[in-house]
Amino acid sequence: MMTLMLLFLVSFGITMLCMPTVINRLKQARIGQYIQDDGPKHASKAQTPTSAGIFLVLLVVVVLLFFGALKSNTGRIVSAILIGHMLLGACDDLSKLLYKNNNLGLTVKTKLVIQALLALFALGGLRWIMGEAMTVIHIPIGQTVAWKLDLGWLYYPFGFFVIVGASNAYNLSDGLDGLFAGLTSIACLGLIAVIGQGVTIDVPIVLSMFPAVIAGCLIGFLWFNSHPASVFLGDSGSLSIGATLACVSILAKVELLFGLISGVFVIETLSVMVQVLYYKITGGQRYFRMAPIHHHYELCGLHETKIVVRFWVVGLIFSVISICWVLL
Repeated sequence: MMTLMLLFLVSFGITMLCMPTVINRLKQARIGQYIQDDGPKHASKAQTPTSAGIFLVLLVVVVLLFFGALKSNTGRIVSAILIGHMLLGACDDLSKLLYKNNNLGLTVKTKLVIQALLALFALGGLRWIMGEAMTVIHIPIGQTVAWKLDLGWLYYPFGFFVIVGASNAYNLSDGLDGLFAGLTSIACLGLIAVIGQGVTIDVPIVLSMFPAVIAGCLIGFLWFNSHPASVFLGDSGSLSIGATLACVSILAKVELLFGLISGVFVIETLSVMVQVLYYKITGGQRYFRMAPIHHHYELCGLHETKIVVRFWVVGLIFSVISICWVLL
């Protein structure tokens, strides 16, 4: 536990120290956010430095390398997944900058194809690490008992869904100042607590090191990303962090609890799915004013900060429920 606390504090401290320089460098390079016209009026956020996720991901890897987390195959594979998704997100961010339009990054089809390839690589790497144990789902029942279900080959589409789904769900929630950083920090701390209970299998400490460092970096980033934001994370951060936490949950066999911890992200994703489906069924009508649902509340008149704090509260509730579930 002391190691995890030290990792958290080191990553938090470095982020706090370096982020002003990162922001200045992004401004000098004119890497600024473009605002879409069909949503809430955020004109004041135009040209706010973005793509800070590249720095945060690299910082996560450097801190873990310094603390020896990458000496194991587990650490190397998860780091490769983190960097791979970061590169995908960076390409999307840079495409938007190239076209000077927030809606003209990589196409949805292109992103999904690359995400699928990355997910297949991740599943192959995780299988190499875990062997046959990978296909077994653990359902905790209290603090000392877990019901086990071996899905066999059916686990692979399930694992694929977990990785791709988490990557996109976390990315969708990066839409308001401080929303993603706060929610994900809460999810990371909840994931550390659930993994630490050891109710499913004995897991290496390196698995808890990833969410500890990510949480430290994001809370440091939140200092600058809180409303009004001085910098944005970009897809390079949100896509990669979601996929990484999903892989950590698979390795620790807490996939289902990770889904509960990520309850707000699941709701955000479902709101988009409902919006798209309703739009197609009704021939152009919208169920929400805008999706993801945090933008719906904005258009209903709630202030951005109130929405963010309330979403944090709901995220905290999901994490507490998850922790209590394994402590029963």
